[in-house]
Amino acid sequence: MSIDAIQLEEFRALRATIRDRAIARVILLAISWVGWAAIATAIMLVLPATPLLALPLVLVLAAFEVNLVAVRATDRICDYLRVVFEERRAVPGWETASADLARRHPAATADPLFFWIFVAVLCANYLCVVVAVGETADPSARVREDSLDLAVATVLHGAVLLRFVLARRGLVSGRAGELERLRTAIHDQGDGVSSPDSSTSR
Repeated sequence: MSIDAIQLEEFRALRATIRDRAIARVILLAISWVGWAAIATAIMLVLPATPLLALPLVLVLAAFEVNLVAVRATDRICDYLRVVFEERRAVPGWETASADLARRHPAATADPLFFWIFVAVLCANYLCVVVAVGETADPSARVREDSLDLAVATVLHGAVLLRFVLARRGLVSGRAGELERLRTAIHDQGDGVSSPDSSTSR
């Protein structure tokens, strides 16, 4: 099999990987959001206790982290396709065009993290906490305890929201640096393969 044929198979395999991961992410997120709704609803109907509402919060955070890892891995594959199959051949393709579009019109760029959906789910979970505190409040005995539960829940939800914001900002700001590191790595790899000294030293 020639080098061009191998690269063509690699290109097709990586494209298929991007497509499959995108489908898997959407399915995973849909299951996570439905699971959150089911758990939160069950807690509110059966036992509206504030500490129990930390369980759906953990589910939301876990889904976000898994999605973040998947997005970063997919971005790395896209950068590889851009450098190896477009920049090396001096033929701008989809990866180069989409990157330029995102750079020139960031507001029109799709949100792979589904940031605002996660924020909406987080706000809904916090609303459940507020409702649960109101239903379990007892003016004669539980005012202080309920206030403490609400304060802890507020801090936890605020920390998760901060994590969402920082992750989104880091993903956007780190793309340029990741692309440059990949360019350097591929360039060094090419030099190592073509250099007779490096091949004999191995």
